[in-house]
Amino acid sequence: MIDKSLLYQAAVDSLVSDRTSNDTWEKVARFAHAQMQNGSLVDYDAVAQSFKEIELQIKGEYGVSTMPSAWRSAKSIAIKALAHRINVMDQEGKVLGKTHVTSLVKKSRTGGSVADEGNAFRVANRLLRRLKDVVALHTFDSAERADLSNSIYFILNDLKGAPVAKTT
Repeated sequence: MIDKSLLYQAAVDSLVSDRTSNDTWEKVARFAHAQMQNGSLVDYDAVAQSFKEIELQIKGEYGVSTMPSAWRSAKSIAIKALAHRINVMDQEGKVLGKTHVTSLVKKSRTGGSVADEGNAFRVANRLLRRLKDVVALHTFDSAERADLSNSIYFILNDLKGAPVAKTT
């Protein structure tokens, strides 16, 4: 007979993890909602600073170097929603799902549908990869190559909506 106790415990732990993740998003979303007044963010910098301060406090108190993924995900989505002035709650006061809020952020960024953004990104990504291949065949000095490489990197990250931090 197979001892299923470890498997059972893993399944129970995953339920606790899912529940914690949902609770984290709901609490972060309620905090984000409280920072909005009539569709306007009260003070984006203060809100972003609040997230940083809480993280530093938790890391210090619990001796962790990285926040849990549920926190990082909820924080990321809430901050993006706030930056785009997107409310994370509906008219009845229910928290919108993370996927739905992410979709609203993407639509806000592109001014169109999420499908349009995905197609535009794929085409631009293919073109930039092809450009990298062509550039690799051309002779550049190291400074020109680094400058072009950084430019391509920044363009790709801008298309993804990611923060840009690469320097050579």
